[in-house]
Amino acid sequence: MIRTLPKFARTALVTGGALGLGEAISSRLSKDGYNVVIMDLPAVAEAGKSLAAFIDGHFLPGDVSDPKSVEETIKKIVESHGSLDAVVNNAGVIGQMTPTGDYDLDEWKRIIDVNLSGTFYTLKYSLAQMAVQETGGAIVNMSR
Repeated sequence: MIRTLPKFARTALVTGGALGLGEAISSRLSKDGYNVVIMDLPAVAEAGKSLAAFIDGHFLPGDVSDPKSVEETIKKIVESHGSLDAVVNNAGVIGQMTPTGDYDLDEWKRIIDVNLSGTFYTLKYSLAQMAVQETGGAIVNMSR
């Protein structure tokens, strides 16, 4: 049985939360009583804002491959909501289906920047925040 928290009792960040699996995760966390903050690329801002309005959450445009963007997003969450209680590291890209010898190096760098570095940046700044909170927090890392 899933325990339902009072609405807005805890705040969750979902990276890549505007579409697909991230949309489902954001919706479920909202149903479970979390105040959901969706972080996703500005290119999908309309979808993110629409979902945020539907689940009574918030959308913050950002890019997990940019450490300053992640740090600023977490600062905004704490300033607005007082804490960061849960994070779902869902942002990720698949990339080209190309033989390794033909793989574009800029595409490879993009994949590493989002899937590996983006996860690290989100962990780094989330853990720093959760370490100073009495309630700690929880983090889920997704993989593609």
